[in-house]
Amino acid sequence: MTDLVIINKIKYPVKIAVTPEEQSYGLMNCFVPTIMAFPSKKNYKSFWMKDTPIPLDLIFACDGTIVDIQQGVPYSLDHIESRHLSDLVVEFPQGILNHFPIDLGDKIELQYSIKSIAKKYDLTIRKQGAL
Repeated sequence: MTDLVIINKIKYPVKIAVTPEEQSYGLMNCFVPTIMAFPSKKNYKSFWMKDTPIPLDLIFACDGTIVDIQQGVPYSLDHIESRHLSDLVVEFPQGILNHFPIDLGDKIELQYSIKSIAKKYDLTIRKQGAL
């Protein structure tokens, strides 16, 4: 099983950034078009594209609903900030969204693979000091 992001009942394979290291590294230095998801606690998000070589469409979501969509420019130091609280950001290679009916207000969810669930479980155990 692979990680998936589901938007309007369409499933897209995605790499979920589970660990803090994965969250901070993201798609830096990645030349292969990849969809990446960044789940987190609800807050205002800010991204930049300093070491990201491909243009991206960033979907910001909160409570399972898309609240903002913005574009990222390769190697830019400009911050891409959510205009709304969000608990999930999904980065798509720019242009993919032109081929699928994705818009503000659409429903979005993540489906975790066993590997990602294990990472989340390990992080939870470590935070509790059991390891």
